[in-house]
Amino acid sequence: FTKVGERDGWSQMTVLREDFSTQGDSADGWRNIRTLRFFLTVNPNVRESVSCAIRNLRVVPVRHPDAEVWIVAGDVTFRERKLNGGYFADLARNHRAALETAGVRTRTVFESDFPTEVPPQVRLVVLPYNQCLPEAAKAALRRFADSGGKCLLFRNQDPAFVHELSARGAGKSVFYDWAKKSVPQAAEDGKA
Repeated sequence: FTKVGERDGWSQMTVLREDFSTQGDSADGWRNIRTLRFFLTVNPNVRESVSCAIRNLRVVPVRHPDAEVWIVAGDVTFRERKLNGGYFADLARNHRAALETAGVRTRTVFESDFPTEVPPQVRLVVLPYNQCLPEAAKAALRRFADSGGKCLLFRNQDPAFVHELSARGAGKSVFYDWAKKSVPQAAEDGKA
């Protein structure tokens, strides 16, 4: 969460969807979640009593609806691969933070509810880890590529889809060497 202000002794916090590591037991997707659970942790060395109150909890519209860059959070991939759910959120958050620090308006979209069309103001779609991208999202990205849109694809993508996007002129694969924290190679067709 991000503290965005304070008034009358209350702190205002913003919690983004990508800050959640899981959608819990909901089988119907994010749009149908009706309950949120909050857990507080306290440093064991703190001896004072701690209390918490929540008021005016509400859903706010998407940040940057006019974003130039979309970052695709891999919620479906991590559910299908049974991977650590927090990692896909970290990837999306880190990419968003880096781009916004550089002054680029970004929006995080999720594999599970990727829109049927990528708006014309979006110039780049970043796919950090999206092995199980749903077919509807792939179709939207194909149309995006056909209209001149570009995609930045990181390691661990569906190789056939990377090749297809590259053949349409949209794909650029980047292979990040996590141990050296550098980008040693990049390939147009994802076969580096």
